[in-house]
Amino acid sequence: MKNAAKPNPIRPPSLSVLDDPIAARQLHCRHYDDCLDVAQANGWPGFGCSACSGFEPLSPQGEARDHRGLLELLAELGLVDIWAAEKAA
Repeated sequence: MKNAAKPNPIRPPSLSVLDDPIAARQLHCRHYDDCLDVAQANGWPGFGCSACSGFEPLSPQGEARDHRGLLELLAELGLVDIWAAEKAA
């Protein structure tokens, strides 16, 4: 069942607030990208999810998309090759 609450990211009063696990971002929320867009559009230095009641976990397809994107980024940076070489040593 989908959560009817609308995502509502908050602008932290300072970046140090983002170090607080309570104010941490919900990286595995299906609305994360939308909230990131809100923060960018408003010129926020970051955002937090502590006041949000709109959390919805990513679907398995969303998780796979995120993992694929991360692997592509690591490969582009050459870090997959470095990891493989270290693992083989």
